Parts: sequence; structure tokens; C-alpha cells
Amino acid sequence: MRKSALLCAGTILLLLPAESRAQLPQPFDGRVTVSVNAGGQAGSTDVSRQRAFSLYEEEARFESNQTVSTGGILDIGGTYRVGANWGVGIGYTRSQGSNDAVVAGSIPHPLFFGQPRTVNASLTGLSTRERAVHLQAVLFVPFVERVDFAFAAGPSFYSVRQEFATGFAISEVPPGFNTVSIDSIDLTTARRSGTGFNLSGEATYAVTNTIGAGLMLRYTRANVEFGFGDGGTVELSPGGLQIAAGVRLRF
Repeated sequence: MRKSALLCAGTILLLLPAESRAQLPQPFDGRVTVSVNAGGQAGSTDVSRQRAFSLYEEEARFESNQTVSTGGILDIGGTYRVGANWGVGIGYTRSQGSNDAVVAGSIPHPLFFGQPRTVNASLTGLSTRERAVHLQAVLFVPFVERVDFAFAAGPSFYSVRQEFATGFAISEVPPGFNTVSIDSIDLTTARRSGTGFNLSGEATYAVTNTIGAGLMLRYTRANVEFGFGDGGTVELSPGGLQIAAGVRLRF
């Protein structure tokens, strides 16, 4: 009798549409999920700036090169299940790091026309900070009793603060003025915003009925343009491939 009842129940479950099966009560089920993640971000942008100015009635040149990247990320987000298998979400990500720059210049000679002198120097610890808000359409995919997946996509809104090397102060050694050295490097901190996109997938394992552990994989990218007083511009591409793990709370 017990075997017949179990067989009957199993047959009914298999005959139910997939959407109806997804609505059946199961552990770690709820409409609202809150997540807190920590992890890392892979991605960088090579930045090069050139600037020309007049010195000793000739053209002098300044050039800087730096690779902009961040390291660890902190991600806080939430999703709301609207239908059986779909919903909406929002996330906030912050990351920061420091990078190095190499500066070089071509300095005209004060005594001889057409005999420029070259200078170069390196600089460490230029700061980078990224903040992003991600809006998402979410697809929920039940897997087994304690494991489910979520896939999301949507726009991302970035705010970037970046430190740039923008110039230098030099000293020349008389009487021949053949030696030039860089005394200091001018730094500028600029803030700009830009819009991009995000694509993500994550797996959640239910530890209890309301607490879970999750692993997130996301790719996000944006374009942010910085302008300078000399008319030059630099474009950065914040974001990159993010891998993070953390806690899930579901209600």
C-alpha cells in the first residue's frame, strides 16, 4: 500500500508543469534574498597621456603611462522573486587599489636650438577607487533540494575616482645645462561617472532554511572619460571579471 502511494505521488509530481514544481515548498525558499560577498576583480586599463608645451621657444613634451586596476571587492545585493522563476535585483560593489606610473619628458636646451634633453622617473601608489550600482533582471533555476542557481543581467552605473600624473617640475645644472632632473611630479585626482553592463551567475547552498552560502561569478564593464585642463582626455574601463563568495539570507 505504501509503495503504491509513493508511486502515485511521484507520478503526479512528474506530470506537473515545470513552473508548478518550482512553486512547491522547499527548504531555503522565499521571495527576498540578501547577499554579502567578498572577493577579487581581474581587469585593468592601460592609460597613456601626452602633453606639449612651450619652453625656451621650442616644444617640450610630457608623457605618462600607467596601468589602472583594483584588487579586492566588497559586494552587497538583494533580489526579489516576482514570479516562480524570475525576479529583479540590485547590487552595490566597491573596490580600490593603487598603481604605478612612469613619466618621461623631452626638454629643449636653453642654449642650443634643436638639442632636447630627456628625463624620466617612476611613481608608485596612485590611487584608484570604483563604486558601482548594478540593476538586474534575474532568472532563478532550482537544482536540487539544497542548491539553486541564479543568472542575472542588466545595466551598471559606475563612479570612479582616479589619481593621474599630469606634469613635473625640473631642475637644470649650470653652466652647461646638459643635466636635467625631475624634482617633483604633479598629481591630479579626478572623479567621473559612466554607464556599463553586468552579466552574472551564482550558486547558493542552503545551510538552514534562511541562511545559505553562495559563490558569485560576474563580468561587468563600463566606459568613463576623464577630461583635463589642457584639452586632453583619458578613457578608463572600470570593472572586469569578479569572483566572490559570501552569505545569503532568504525570507
